[in-house]
Amino acid sequence: PLCFPIFENEIEKNSEEKWVTIIGGVENRRKDLIGSIPLMRELVQKGFKFIFLGKSDFKHPDVIYFNQFLKDAAIEKEVKLFDSFVSAEEFDAYLKATDLIWPMVHPNTPSATEYFKNQISGAMNVSFAYKIPMLIHQDYINQWEDFSNSITYNFENFAQKVLEGYEQKEDIQRALRETEKFDPLYQEKKYLDFIFDN
Repeated sequence: PLCFPIFENEIEKNSEEKWVTIIGGVENRRKDLIGSIPLMRELVQKGFKFIFLGKSDFKHPDVIYFNQFLKDAAIEKEVKLFDSFVSAEEFDAYLKATDLIWPMVHPNTPSATEYFKNQISGAMNVSFAYKIPMLIHQDYINQWEDFSNSITYNFENFAQKVLEGYEQKEDIQRALRETEKFDPLYQEKKYLDFIFDN
């Protein structure tokens, strides 16, 4: 899906802040949580904040474990988690203020088992729909042409690549808007052709 409901709600955001949004709550099976903490710490020092845009069960071991790692890294104040359902209005408001989207999927982790062979992360649909640049590990760039307008990184160059991508954000957004396959009308036509093609 490339169409999400749009509302008038807005989230107050400090103009100095840069927001990286992770779609969904804290869940180790779908995200490389612990492997991402050193990367997050690098960016926190550059003025970035991280938002897990989905409900996280604060009693679940994954969330307890992750919160402890955030505290140990002294970045817990720069990471926002929700302990209740995120409404469509709130979801839309946060995304309108988001600078980058991060699936947080890395090779050789449980997240890689989930994605991208049999399914994709919902973060991708959201990135393409809202035209928000996506951070993706370089190991996946050759597997999917859809990632051509993404910010690619590895564990060694993460902060540098994200900063470069952030500076090129408007160019990447323009490229996403101009890519035909990310136009909902184009997707609707492809779907109808698939259904009714003889």
